[in-house]
Amino acid sequence: MVEVVAALLVRGERFLACQRPAHKARGLMWEFVGGKVETGESPEQALRRECREELGVRLDVGPEFFQVRHVYPDIEVHLRLFRALLDDCEPQRLEHNALRWLRPEEIDGFAFCPADEAILARLKQGLPQGPGSGLPQTERLTLREMTEADLPALRRILQDPAVMTAYEGPFSEAETRAWLEKQRRRYEETGCGLWAVTLRGTGEMIGQCGLTRQDIGAAEPVWEVGYLFQRAFWHRGYATEAARACRDWAFSALRLPRLYSIIRDNNLPSQAVARRNGMAVVDRFVKHYRGVEMPHLLFAVDAPPRA
Repeated sequence: MVEVVAALLVRGERFLACQRPAHKARGLMWEFVGGKVETGESPEQALRRECREELGVRLDVGPEFFQVRHVYPDIEVHLRLFRALLDDCEPQRLEHNALRWLRPEEIDGFAFCPADEAILARLKQGLPQGPGSGLPQTERLTLREMTEADLPALRRILQDPAVMTAYEGPFSEAETRAWLEKQRRRYEETGCGLWAVTLRGTGEMIGQCGLTRQDIGAAEPVWEVGYLFQRAFWHRGYATEAARACRDWAFSALRLPRLYSIIRDNNLPSQAVARRNGMAVVDRFVKHYRGVEMPHLLFAVDAPPRA
């Protein structure tokens, strides 16, 4: 019997799945990140080491979520799955063929290792609650992933000249659809993106707000909280409310030490939201977008000390 540990990494409404390399046993099948417990290691030590070697990440290991025994033709394993949080780091594809953040309802579209079947059946009932699970919410607002059904609401944002002044004009239909597809790719690649902001009670989508990875010319991309709302819902505090919820979620779920907002220098309303979000200007730079040089301000806020 080989003792094996794995990590259940949850981000919002998704969990991280890893595709095994083609040359290994059960090649190209999907699994949870982890591996064999070596002599002298505790399960938690083994899991931290495996995640460092396979994903290049630091891990905060939580409680055990599930355990299972399975007999393969070549090996018998005792698999223990632990809840875990990434500690201010993004998974890298160091050993696996691919990484994907999956929703539970997508599980059947992926060929997982047989040892994971009982675990997956449990996850189909819903992801466990705890740090990192669920998306930001407020008293007035619910955030969720955008779908194709949100295109009409998205058009009212991205195709409104007043809303899109900082983008040098409204988007075309093709650009609007490309924007939606980009967010949906982000959900799969990072577990985050710009989310639909909906009114509690009615479910109406009034804007978008969320967390994305942005290149600012630093060594690594930074996490940004961004927001865009329908003009009909301006001046009601919705953008500030959603941005603050995303800020707090980023500090607790992603364990970020610092969060940014990248705002064009002439976009005074968005700058005001950033300041109400506790942010201050830390840098200035120029972005080249749609054939225009656009001076931008880099706002940032630091996370409160951890308890």
